[in-house]
Amino acid sequence: MAPLTEPLLQLAQAWRTATRGSRRQVAVVLVAAVTLVALLVARHGTMRTRAGAAVAIGLSLLGAIAWRLAERRRLADPTRIVRGLARRFDPARADKALRALSLLRDADAERADGTSAGLARLHVARALAQLPSQEIVERAARIAVRIGAAAIVAGVCVLGVTLANAWSVLEGADVLVARHGNAPVAMGWLDDLEVVARPPEYLHQPEHHELALLPMMVPYGTVVTVRGVPAHPGRHLLLSDGTDEVPFVDDGAGAQIARWTVTRTTTLRTVARFGQVVIPEPDAMPVESIPDAAPVVTLEGAPKTLMLVEQTEDLPIRYEATDDHGLREVHLVLRSGAREERRVLARLDGEQTSDKGGMVLRLRDPFFRRAHAPVEITVEAKDNDPLTGPKWGASPAITVVPPDVGEPEARRIDALRKLRDALVDALAWRLSNTPAPADGAAARAAHAGDERTRATDDEKLLEDVTSQSYGGVRIPDRLRAMLRAQQQKTRTAVDADARAPSAAAHATAVHATERWVLVVDAIIRGLGVRDSRESARQLADVADDLALGASQLAQAGPAGGTDADARSRNVRRMDAATLVLDGGSRQMKHLGSLGQDLGEIVEADLLRVKRARDGDDETHAELAARDLAARLREPDPSFGARGRVGRAGGESGGGHGTPGEDGDNSGDEVDRAQQEAEQDLEQLAQDHAGEISKMEKALDDATSGDELKELRDEAKKHAEAVREAVRQMPTVGLGSDSWTSK
Repeated sequence: MAPLTEPLLQLAQAWRTATRGSRRQVAVVLVAAVTLVALLVARHGTMRTRAGAAVAIGLSLLGAIAWRLAERRRLADPTRIVRGLARRFDPARADKALRALSLLRDADAERADGTSAGLARLHVARALAQLPSQEIVERAARIAVRIGAAAIVAGVCVLGVTLANAWSVLEGADVLVARHGNAPVAMGWLDDLEVVARPPEYLHQPEHHELALLPMMVPYGTVVTVRGVPAHPGRHLLLSDGTDEVPFVDDGAGAQIARWTVTRTTTLRTVARFGQVVIPEPDAMPVESIPDAAPVVTLEGAPKTLMLVEQTEDLPIRYEATDDHGLREVHLVLRSGAREERRVLARLDGEQTSDKGGMVLRLRDPFFRRAHAPVEITVEAKDNDPLTGPKWGASPAITVVPPDVGEPEARRIDALRKLRDALVDALAWRLSNTPAPADGAAARAAHAGDERTRATDDEKLLEDVTSQSYGGVRIPDRLRAMLRAQQQKTRTAVDADARAPSAAAHATAVHATERWVLVVDAIIRGLGVRDSRESARQLADVADDLALGASQLAQAGPAGGTDADARSRNVRRMDAATLVLDGGSRQMKHLGSLGQDLGEIVEADLLRVKRARDGDDETHAELAARDLAARLREPDPSFGARGRVGRAGGESGGGHGTPGEDGDNSGDEVDRAQQEAEQDLEQLAQDHAGEISKMEKALDDATSGDELKELRDEAKKHAEAVREAVRQMPTVGLGSDSWTSK
């Protein structure tokens, strides 16, 4: 069959040759027109418009390809060639050719009606030969020329629209292929750029001007102003860092302006927004934000750790604070556990960039007295940053480790006990070394020398004991005066015995030494009771804290629960309180019988708390701690009289008073000696006041009226000499009444 349809294939080839150019022109123009419209629509930047534009362009390309494939397939079938090409010019011959082609179902088989294949082929060949192939090709060429001309005209129109809207077309193409809201190709948007960086007002720095987008380092809070003339009006321009955007606005002079407040290091660039897509400008401006640094504070000697009980002098605090822009306040900050106390050291105007100063922190500061955990001492300075809020800079810390509760008092009493022991030794020596009248002069002189030596040693020991500070605790002034008064009486008696040894003089020295021993012992007893009570009250607060920790630990739930942080925090709180109570109980045992009693009570209750904690029974641990706190707030002896009223302890069922510190029965004698010492001290104070009054009266009487008149005359002469000396000096005009003139 192929030789029979060869004329039709040649006709199809000739037709394709004649119409190829016009068909391509039409396809190109149609695709270009669709693409142009799609790109202009894509400029809206929404997901719908971009998807529609992409689909339209894709369909136009697929349509052109499909048209070509369909045409090629159509011109490969003889029947379709006849119908598509010949029937338009000569329908009769075309129908005859179609009927002839229907006779050839199989080139090598006989038809059922008996018609031979040869006759069928002959008939087909004649019918196809009668088709007007030349006219078909010529007419197709003429039509192709007209269609090509129309396609050219349409293409010119499309090209003109494209050129007229070239920038918009490019924008549409850039928007169309954008990813994640950012177009891949940068485009210029502003001409005649001007960049102004204005630092925050509180810095008092000048503006910085640039004529291009150049890298810059500016303080935090600087306002960067970008001004330029739009290269393509009508676009929605923004100043962006990729996350935040600031719109450009018309400045009324044909330019657009945008202001950006620098809050972080970033890169700024101008972008044009098209719906959900932005097209950036090629040039970018890296901006590094310089934060307002916190003040730098140095504390002399920090960091270091001090044991408060070993300190004998108050703590000097010397600091220096500097800031890059200005200071507002300087505080001394004391922290201990959850407690914090601030004390203002300086208030400044916010313009001063440095400050120096200091103070003295006393060892008996109330904060130290109430603190049981280590105390951190820092100096903190606040700057003048109004943008992010004032920032605090802190110095390294001086850590002061407070003593155990009662430890300073225990050291003080131990020192007094050492003094008492030395006086008891001196008394024992005097009792066993009575000078006999029959002794020779050498023996009496040696005895007198020993007396003076012992008296001098006792005086030195007394001075050492009374002048020292025991962790910030000293012997009260009244007690020191009482001890010195008794020491003077003893020294007077010893000197009298050394000058004129006799039984009576020696007895007087022994009696004075006895009184001195009793006074020291009375002071030890009194301080022991008072310090024991005060230490007990302090430990009562710690016991309350232990109970509170146990209560909150019970509320936090079992170990491994959801509130593990709260449980861990309260466990640490209970451990710290237990440590303080344990140390306080050890120190209270140095404070005499009452301290020993209360210290043993603390130890016993701590064992109760420990047993409850070991059994995860926080409720009974809390009860034991509260019971301990209540007992310590009633710091009376467990057995014997309580306080001054003589009530019997509940545990004892009655008693006859508290025995002495060491279990002796000399309480009445000790109290009598203390009362006598107090009376002597009062008499000494009255005598001192009388002597002062006499001295003041003598001074008043020493200046008579004649002497005062002579002094006034001498003063007048001196004043006149001064006036004569300055009379020749140049005068100074009064000037205005302004403060500057003054």
